[in-house]
Amino acid sequence: MSLGFSLKDFLTVANLISTITGSLKNSGGSTSDYQELVRELNLLQRVLSDIEHLTGLPSELPSINAIKCAALNCQYVLDEFAGKLQKYEKALGKAGEKIKDSVKKLEWEIFMKEDVRDLRAYLTSHVGSLNMRMITQGLSTASIAAKKADDNRTALERKLEELRDGMKVEFKEQQLTLRKTNTLLDKVIDLVNDEIVPQLKEHGTCNVQILDIVKSLQTRIPDPDIRFTWF
Repeated sequence: MSLGFSLKDFLTVANLISTITGSLKNSGGSTSDYQELVRELNLLQRVLSDIEHLTGLPSELPSINAIKCAALNCQYVLDEFAGKLQKYEKALGKAGEKIKDSVKKLEWEIFMKEDVRDLRAYLTSHVGSLNMRMITQGLSTASIAAKKADDNRTALERKLEELRDGMKVEFKEQQLTLRKTNTLLDKVIDLVNDEIVPQLKEHGTCNVQILDIVKSLQTRIPDPDIRFTWF
């Protein structure tokens, strides 16, 4: 989709401003209108530079592009004024015959003075409008940023709440598992005490009794009669 402007348009306007301010400065005039016009053109250039580099969120691009289009509307007014300047450019310079230059300067004072005032009035209105648009855009951007921050905070709080609830459930499950483990361990201990330990004791008693019998038998075996041996 066409935006209605390009980066070259900003460069074109910048060159126009440079041409006009250069011509006015070279005039050597001390008229306050000319001096104020130069300052206002410089201010316009700074505002245009700021607008050229405006960026924002995707949702803000339509309003930002609208500001850029509005800013470049001054190109037509500046073109017209620059065309009039070309007619008197030689008189504004220092070259040429003094008498001819004086006549041209007089013509400039008569015919261009009103154009200078008109351009100043236009620039004051145009720059003021652009500043107001940028302030509005800045407030909108700040509002969007604040809403986004609030949404992020709400989402974070929700995540923390979910995490806390999950930890509670996990803790309860761990407690239940621990209780089951303890119950099972108690049963194992009871089994050992009730079944295995008595059996071990019984086997131990039997083993002692067997050893006693073996010892008793050993004492009852007669010594061998060495008379009937070959040793």
